[in-house]
Amino acid sequence: FLSAATRQVEEATRCVRDFEHQENPPGEVERLATNLAKLYLEDMLGREERHYATAAKDPNTGCEGFQGYTWAISIPDLLSFLQIQGKTGTLRVNLKSEVISLVIAEGDLVNAYSDNSPPGLRLGEILVRQGKIEMERLERFLKEFEIGTEPPGAALARAGLLSNDGLQGALEVQIRMIFVRLLRSEEAHFRFENGPIQGTRPARYSIMQLLLDACRLHDEVKEKRKGA
Repeated sequence: FLSAATRQVEEATRCVRDFEHQENPPGEVERLATNLAKLYLEDMLGREERHYATAAKDPNTGCEGFQGYTWAISIPDLLSFLQIQGKTGTLRVNLKSEVISLVIAEGDLVNAYSDNSPPGLRLGEILVRQGKIEMERLERFLKEFEIGTEPPGAALARAGLLSNDGLQGALEVQIRMIFVRLLRSEEAHFRFENGPIQGTRPARYSIMQLLLDACRLHDEVKEKRKGA
């Protein structure tokens, strides 16, 4: 679009300069310039509308939404927009080493997960640190667990190895840790898909409150480093 706009402006400038060398009624050059600008602007808007009309649906999923890069709009601004607009759908952010997915319902965060969480941040490891399950029992369970059948946390609770309250507490910690890591991401690609969500938990988190909590945590870490 910028390249097309540059060419159009150059063409308009040339036309106006050629026209200036002729004998014209008063105000004719200004009228021509205004008309050219109007025509080019309408053409540019038409191009953009056609572009977004064809890109409105993701060909891979068939879901309506939008995508972009975090150098164009920051993650906090993007999340604030989704909450203010009361959006429902899934935001996927590609961090190269992993893809983080945020499930949003009416502007609130209801779930967050990663397809490749760093060591120490996986749900099982959080449960062990919290003393909700022993590492040996967890490892034995994971050896027999069928990947893809259901979330590991839900399977642990169903098997009676973990209480629902214990699972919800660990999931909340994991969600908050994923959220904080996501805010630190730079030059990532994101895609938001509008549409109904499935398999979410009843818990809801205000995105604005999560952003404020993340900022407070960042400030506390900075103060600790200064003190050290």
